[in-house]
Amino acid sequence: MKTFIVPTDFSEGSMKGLELAISLAQKIECNIQLVFVQKPNTSFYHKELENAKALAENKAQEVIATYKPMLPATVDLTFKLREGKVHEEINAQAKSVDNPWIITSTYGGSGFENLFMGSHAYKIITSTDVPVISTRRGDVPESFKNIVLPIDISGQSRQKVPKAIAVAEAFGATVHVVKVTTTTVPDLQLKLDVYAEQICKILAKSGIDYKKATKRGKNSTELIIDYSEEVNADLIIIMTEQERSRLPNLLLGSFAHQLVNSTSIPVMSITPEEISRASSFSASGS
Repeated sequence: MKTFIVPTDFSEGSMKGLELAISLAQKIECNIQLVFVQKPNTSFYHKELENAKALAENKAQEVIATYKPMLPATVDLTFKLREGKVHEEINAQAKSVDNPWIITSTYGGSGFENLFMGSHAYKIITSTDVPVISTRRGDVPESFKNIVLPIDISGQSRQKVPKAIAVAEAFGATVHVVKVTTTTVPDLQLKLDVYAEQICKILAKSGIDYKKATKRGKNSTELIIDYSEEVNADLIIIMTEQERSRLPNLLLGSFAHQLVNSTSIPVMSITPEEISRASSFSASGS
Protein backbone atom coordinates (compact mmCIF):
# COMPACT_ATOMS: atom_id res chain seq x y z
CA MET A 1 0.00 0.00 0.00
CA LYS A 2 1.27 3.46 -0.87
CA THR A 3 1.71 6.20 1.71
CA PHE A 4 1.23 9.75 0.51
CA ILE A 5 3.44 12.16 2.47
CA VAL A 6 1.81 15.61 2.32
CA PRO A 7 3.90 18.57 3.55
CA THR A 8 1.83 21.42 4.95
CA ASP A 9 2.17 24.77 6.65
CA PHE A 10 -1.62 24.78 7.30
CA SER A 11 -2.14 27.67 4.92
CA GLU A 12 -4.93 27.58 2.36
CA GLY A 13 -2.35 27.28 -0.40
CA SER A 14 -0.61 24.29 1.11
CA MET A 15 -3.93 22.47 1.43
CA LYS A 16 -3.82 22.02 -2.35
CA GLY A 17 -1.37 19.19 -1.75
CA LEU A 18 -3.81 17.45 0.57
CA GLU A 19 -6.68 17.98 -1.86
CA LEU A 20 -4.62 16.34 -4.60
CA ALA A 21 -3.75 13.41 -2.31
CA ILE A 22 -7.44 12.96 -1.53
CA SER A 23 -8.25 12.96 -5.24
CA LEU A 24 -5.65 10.24 -5.84
CA ALA A 25 -6.90 8.25 -2.87
CA GLN A 26 -10.23 7.74 -4.63
CA LYS A 27 -8.42 5.51 -7.15
CA ILE A 28 -5.20 4.30 -5.49
CA GLU A 29 -5.01 2.14 -2.36
CA CYS A 30 -3.08 4.30 0.09
CA ASN A 31 -2.78 6.05 3.44
CA ILE A 32 -2.06 9.76 3.86
CA GLN A 33 0.34 11.38 6.34
CA LEU A 34 0.08 15.13 6.80
CA VAL A 35 3.53 16.44 7.84
CA PHE A 36 4.41 19.78 9.38
CA VAL A 37 8.07 20.70 9.89
CA GLN A 38 8.83 23.16 12.66
CA LYS A 39 12.07 25.07 12.41
CA PRO A 40 14.35 24.49 15.42
CA ASN A 41 13.96 27.01 18.24
CA THR A 42 11.18 28.91 16.52
CA SER A 43 7.48 29.16 17.23
CA PHE A 44 4.76 27.62 15.11
CA TYR A 45 2.71 30.72 14.33
CA HIS A 46 3.25 33.60 16.80
CA LYS A 47 6.55 33.81 18.68
CA GLU A 48 4.70 34.62 21.87
CA LEU A 49 2.96 31.22 21.83
CA GLU A 50 4.85 28.92 24.20
CA ASN A 51 3.24 25.68 23.19
CA ALA A 52 3.88 25.64 19.45
CA LYS A 53 3.76 21.87 19.10
CA ALA A 54 0.38 21.67 20.84
CA LEU A 55 -0.94 24.36 18.51
CA ALA A 56 0.29 22.40 15.49
CA GLU A 57 -1.35 19.23 16.78
CA ASN A 58 -4.63 21.06 17.35
CA LYS A 59 -4.53 22.59 13.88
CA ALA A 60 -3.80 19.18 12.38
CA GLN A 61 -6.77 17.62 14.12
CA GLU A 62 -9.00 20.36 12.71
CA VAL A 63 -7.70 19.61 9.23
CA ILE A 64 -8.19 15.88 9.69
CA ALA A 65 -11.75 16.40 10.93
CA THR A 66 -12.49 18.50 7.85
CA TYR A 67 -10.91 16.27 5.22
CA LYS A 68 -11.33 12.74 6.59
CA PRO A 69 -15.00 12.53 5.50
CA MET A 70 -13.83 13.11 1.91
CA LEU A 71 -11.76 9.92 1.94
CA PRO A 72 -12.69 6.28 1.39
CA ALA A 73 -13.18 4.47 4.70
CA THR A 74 -10.08 2.35 4.04
CA VAL A 75 -7.74 5.37 3.91
CA ASP A 76 -6.07 6.55 7.11
CA LEU A 77 -5.32 10.27 7.42
CA THR A 78 -2.75 10.93 10.14
CA PHE A 79 -0.44 13.73 11.25
CA LYS A 80 3.30 13.84 11.92
CA LEU A 81 5.21 16.79 13.39
CA ARG A 82 8.95 16.96 12.76
CA GLU A 83 11.61 19.52 13.65
CA GLY A 84 14.46 20.60 11.38
CA LYS A 85 14.95 21.69 7.79
CA VAL A 86 11.83 21.27 5.70
CA HIS A 87 13.27 19.28 2.81
CA GLU A 88 15.42 17.05 5.04
CA GLU A 89 12.56 16.16 7.38
CA ILE A 90 10.06 15.53 4.60
CA ASN A 91 12.58 13.22 2.94
CA ALA A 92 13.26 11.44 6.25
CA GLN A 93 9.56 10.93 6.88
CA ALA A 94 9.12 9.51 3.40
CA LYS A 95 11.93 7.03 4.02
CA SER A 96 10.28 5.89 7.27
CA VAL A 97 7.28 4.37 5.47
CA ASP A 98 6.77 1.75 2.78
CA ASN A 99 6.08 2.69 -0.83
CA PRO A 100 5.97 6.48 -0.31
CA TRP A 101 4.97 9.25 -2.69
CA ILE A 102 5.34 12.89 -1.66
CA ILE A 103 2.43 15.11 -2.70
CA THR A 104 3.03 18.79 -2.10
CA SER A 105 1.73 22.21 -2.92
CA THR A 106 4.38 24.69 -3.99
CA TYR A 107 2.22 27.54 -2.73
CA GLY A 108 2.41 28.34 0.97
CA GLY A 109 1.00 31.13 3.09
CA SER A 110 2.81 34.26 4.25
CA GLY A 111 1.75 33.57 7.83
CA PHE A 112 4.06 30.58 7.81
CA GLU A 113 6.94 32.22 5.94
CA ASN A 114 6.05 30.69 2.56
CA LEU A 115 7.58 27.35 3.54
CA PHE A 116 6.65 25.66 0.31
CA MET A 117 7.26 28.47 -2.12
CA GLY A 118 10.16 28.56 -4.55
CA SER A 119 13.40 27.01 -3.36
CA HIS A 120 11.83 25.10 -0.45
CA ALA A 121 9.53 23.13 -2.75
CA TYR A 122 12.34 22.51 -5.20
CA LYS A 123 14.60 21.27 -2.40
CA ILE A 124 11.97 18.73 -1.41
CA ILE A 125 11.77 17.51 -4.99
CA THR A 126 15.52 17.30 -5.63
CA SER A 127 16.61 15.92 -2.25
CA THR A 128 14.63 12.70 -2.46
CA ASP A 129 14.55 9.58 -4.62
CA VAL A 130 10.82 9.27 -3.85
CA PRO A 131 8.38 10.34 -6.60
CA VAL A 132 7.00 13.81 -5.87
CA ILE A 133 3.75 15.15 -7.25
CA SER A 134 3.53 18.92 -6.89
CA THR A 135 0.69 21.32 -7.56
CA ARG A 136 1.04 25.06 -7.63
CA ARG A 137 -2.33 26.75 -7.98
CA GLY A 138 -5.73 26.41 -9.57
CA ASP A 139 -8.23 23.60 -9.32
CA VAL A 140 -7.03 20.15 -8.29
CA PRO A 141 -8.04 17.58 -10.94
CA GLU A 142 -10.63 15.04 -9.86
CA SER A 143 -8.88 12.43 -11.99
CA PHE A 144 -5.86 12.00 -14.25
CA LYS A 145 -7.21 11.47 -17.77
CA ASN A 146 -4.38 12.95 -19.82
CA ILE A 147 -0.76 12.44 -18.80
CA VAL A 148 2.02 14.25 -20.65
CA LEU A 149 5.29 12.31 -20.84
CA PRO A 150 8.09 14.51 -22.29
CA ILE A 151 10.92 12.52 -23.84
CA ASP A 152 14.50 13.62 -24.56
CA ILE A 153 17.58 11.68 -25.71
CA SER A 154 18.88 10.83 -22.25
CA GLY A 155 18.68 7.25 -21.06
CA GLN A 156 17.18 8.51 -17.79
CA SER A 157 14.23 10.01 -19.65
CA ARG A 158 12.77 6.53 -20.17
CA GLN A 159 12.79 5.81 -16.42
CA LYS A 160 9.51 7.73 -16.20
CA VAL A 161 7.63 5.08 -18.14
CA PRO A 162 6.82 2.62 -15.29
CA LYS A 163 5.37 5.45 -13.18
CA ALA A 164 3.36 6.70 -16.16
CA ILE A 165 1.98 3.21 -16.70
CA ALA A 166 1.05 2.82 -13.01
CA VAL A 167 -0.84 6.11 -12.92
CA ALA A 168 -2.46 5.55 -16.33
CA GLU A 169 -3.66 2.10 -15.26
CA ALA A 170 -5.14 3.44 -12.03
CA PHE A 171 -7.03 6.25 -13.73
CA GLY A 172 -7.64 4.88 -17.22
CA ALA A 173 -5.60 7.77 -18.61
CA THR A 174 -4.16 8.47 -22.03
CA VAL A 175 -0.38 8.99 -22.07
CA HIS A 176 0.84 11.70 -24.43
CA VAL A 177 4.41 10.87 -25.48
CA VAL A 178 5.86 14.18 -26.61
CA LYS A 179 9.31 14.40 -28.15
CA VAL A 180 10.83 17.65 -26.91
CA THR A 181 13.82 18.94 -28.82
CA THR A 182 15.84 22.13 -28.94
CA THR A 183 18.19 20.93 -31.68
CA THR A 184 17.99 20.06 -35.39
CA VAL A 185 21.03 17.74 -35.41
CA PRO A 186 19.91 14.70 -37.48
CA ASP A 187 21.64 12.07 -35.34
CA LEU A 188 20.03 13.39 -32.19
CA GLN A 189 16.64 13.57 -33.89
CA LEU A 190 16.98 9.94 -34.96
CA LYS A 191 17.93 8.88 -31.44
CA LEU A 192 14.92 10.71 -30.05
CA ASP A 193 12.63 9.01 -32.57
CA VAL A 194 13.97 5.58 -31.56
CA TYR A 195 13.44 6.27 -27.85
CA ALA A 196 9.90 7.46 -28.45
CA GLU A 197 9.04 4.35 -30.48
CA GLN A 198 10.43 2.11 -27.74
CA ILE A 199 8.27 3.86 -25.15
CA CYS A 200 5.16 3.63 -27.31
CA LYS A 201 5.71 -0.11 -27.74
CA ILE A 202 5.97 -0.54 -23.96
CA LEU A 203 2.77 1.44 -23.43
CA ALA A 204 0.93 -0.58 -26.08
CA LYS A 205 2.11 -3.86 -24.57
CA SER A 206 0.78 -2.68 -21.20
CA GLY A 207 -2.59 -1.84 -22.71
CA ILE A 208 -2.19 1.91 -22.20
CA ASP A 209 -3.85 4.30 -24.63
CA TYR A 210 -1.24 6.72 -25.98
CA LYS A 211 -0.67 9.50 -28.47
CA LYS A 212 2.54 10.87 -29.98
CA ALA A 213 3.65 14.41 -30.70
CA THR A 214 6.84 16.36 -31.44
CA LYS A 215 7.58 19.84 -30.13
CA ARG A 216 10.62 21.76 -31.32
CA GLY A 217 11.75 25.19 -30.15
CA LYS A 218 14.16 27.14 -27.97
CA ASN A 219 12.42 26.84 -24.60
CA SER A 220 11.55 23.35 -23.31
CA THR A 221 9.39 24.71 -20.49
CA GLU A 222 7.16 26.71 -22.82
CA LEU A 223 6.92 23.84 -25.31
CA ILE A 224 5.68 21.39 -22.69
CA ILE A 225 3.32 23.78 -20.92
CA ASP A 226 1.76 24.86 -24.22
CA TYR A 227 1.32 21.25 -25.34
CA SER A 228 -0.04 20.18 -21.95
CA GLU A 229 -2.65 22.93 -22.04
CA GLU A 230 -3.50 22.00 -25.63
CA VAL A 231 -4.37 18.40 -24.64
CA ASN A 232 -5.99 19.37 -21.32
CA ALA A 233 -3.35 17.48 -19.34
CA ASP A 234 -4.00 16.59 -15.70
CA LEU A 235 -0.43 15.50 -14.97
CA ILE A 236 3.07 16.04 -16.40
CA ILE A 237 5.78 13.48 -15.56
CA ILE A 238 9.40 14.68 -15.65
CA MET A 239 12.89 13.77 -14.45
CA THR A 240 14.43 16.15 -11.93
CA GLU A 241 18.19 16.28 -12.46
CA GLN A 242 20.29 15.63 -15.51
CA GLU A 243 22.88 18.39 -15.21
CA ARG A 244 25.77 15.93 -15.52
CA SER A 245 25.30 15.77 -19.29
CA ARG A 246 25.98 18.70 -21.58
CA LEU A 247 24.09 17.40 -24.62
CA PRO A 248 21.92 20.19 -26.08
CA ASN A 249 18.66 18.22 -26.21
CA LEU A 250 18.31 17.28 -22.54
CA LEU A 251 15.59 18.38 -20.14
CA LEU A 252 17.96 19.71 -17.50
CA GLY A 253 17.42 20.26 -13.81
CA SER A 254 16.84 23.94 -14.48
CA PHE A 255 13.99 22.91 -16.77
CA ALA A 256 12.41 20.89 -13.96
CA HIS A 257 12.65 23.88 -11.65
CA GLN A 258 11.09 26.22 -14.21
CA LEU A 259 8.28 23.82 -15.04
CA VAL A 260 7.30 23.12 -11.43
CA ASN A 261 7.15 26.84 -10.71
CA SER A 262 5.43 27.87 -13.95
CA THR A 263 2.48 25.55 -14.53
CA SER A 264 -0.80 25.08 -12.72
CA ILE A 265 -0.90 21.46 -13.93
CA PRO A 266 0.29 18.91 -11.33
CA VAL A 267 3.82 17.64 -12.01
CA MET A 268 5.27 14.28 -10.99
CA SER A 269 9.05 14.60 -10.55
CA ILE A 270 11.24 11.49 -10.61
CA THR A 271 14.94 11.35 -9.78
CA PRO A 272 17.01 9.29 -12.23
CA GLU A 273 18.23 6.03 -10.69
CA GLU A 274 21.86 6.79 -11.51
CA ILE A 275 21.80 10.03 -9.53
CA SER A 276 19.69 8.49 -6.77
CA ARG A 277 22.29 5.75 -6.22
CA ALA A 278 25.12 8.28 -6.25
CA SER A 279 23.35 10.31 -3.57
CA SER A 280 22.92 7.21 -1.43
CA PHE A 281 26.60 6.33 -1.74
CA SER A 282 27.56 9.86 -0.76
CA ALA A 283 25.27 9.84 2.24
CA SER A 284 26.65 6.52 3.45
CA GLY A 285 30.24 7.54 2.99
CA SER A 286 30.95 4.65 0.60
